[in-house]
Amino acid sequence: MEAAGFEVLFTRTLATDRAMPADGPAGDYAALELRRVGHRAMPSLNESDRLALRTLAGDAAGNVRELGTLRIRSTRTLWAARRPEDRGVDGHV
Repeated sequence: MEAAGFEVLFTRTLATDRAMPADGPAGDYAALELRRVGHRAMPSLNESDRLALRTLAGDAAGNVRELGTLRIRSTRTLWAARRPEDRGVDGHV
């Protein structure tokens, strides 16, 4: 942010750690993440692991919904920053 010319006011880490039913939004999120990560990982997986990933992620929520409970863990970084006051709305001095 500072390299882009903004003054960083504060930085916070937002964390989520929740157990949620697999047959709802958590299952959709898990399947989406499995497909996203799996797309990158497929070339390095053996055939057995590829099949397991395809079976678990499937189309849409796949078999993830059958797992019962999923634990969703995530962290994100939040920055609050402002433009220096000597710049106008269009970014020019």
